[in-house]
Amino acid sequence: MTDADVVINTVDTTRHQEVLCSWLSEKRPFLLCGPPGSGKTMTLMATLKKLTDMEMVFINFSSSTTPALVLKTFEHYCEIKKTNTGLVMTPLQANKWLVVFCDEINLPEADKYGTQTVITFLRQITE
Repeated sequence: MTDADVVINTVDTTRHQEVLCSWLSEKRPFLLCGPPGSGKTMTLMATLKKLTDMEMVFINFSSSTTPALVLKTFEHYCEIKKTNTGLVMTPLQANKWLVVFCDEINLPEADKYGTQTVITFLRQITE
């Protein structure tokens, strides 16, 4: 096997992809949790290949990830408009939904209050 993108369909991979497809089609935010090497990224990538109306943004978190870095990433994929109700971000590609994949979300440093500011920021824009 020479292609790293090949997914061998098993009962579990098929089930996981069906669940992800249903969440993505309902535009629901979700977290994939599991130990390193359990196939979270592979499963999501294989699922998104099937969904042509989705574009994926990959953000690899580290101890120095900040809300400003996340916003800068969004600027590459979104048009940001100021409205009376706040900022509105829409994908640059028409008729596509933006899927934001945040890897290693446990790594950003906590501030003096024990808060990971970037995680709080992501919660706010998700809600």
